[in-house]
Amino acid sequence: MNNDGLPLDEDGIPVLTNSVSPDDSGLATMPHEPATALLDSEAVRQKLDEIAARMTVNTRQDVETVIRPAVEEAITQALNVSGDNIYLAISKQLENALPDILPHVMQSKDSSEN
Repeated sequence: MNNDGLPLDEDGIPVLTNSVSPDDSGLATMPHEPATALLDSEAVRQKLDEIAARMTVNTRQDVETVIRPAVEEAITQALNVSGDNIYLAISKQLENALPDILPHVMQSKDSSEN
């Protein structure tokens, strides 16, 4: 692993060796230099990628955990309502179709007995 010359701690995180004080004149002219140096480090980028990946997984799991009961309840209610509607629709269709179906059934029964 390339650490771009930065010393790393036991977890592979770069250790800053130069202290920065508020009265440092270089800080006023280049305030982003330490951050830029860290972000240019491959080790830091890898750690940031790992953190982002873990946060993504954790966020997804948290969202799933929170919304799962609400989704399950909505599905149950929808199935209950649609189940009643489907039952009524099938019942109505059978009532409407029975006068046409009955003669065919009786005719089929008579022909199979002969």
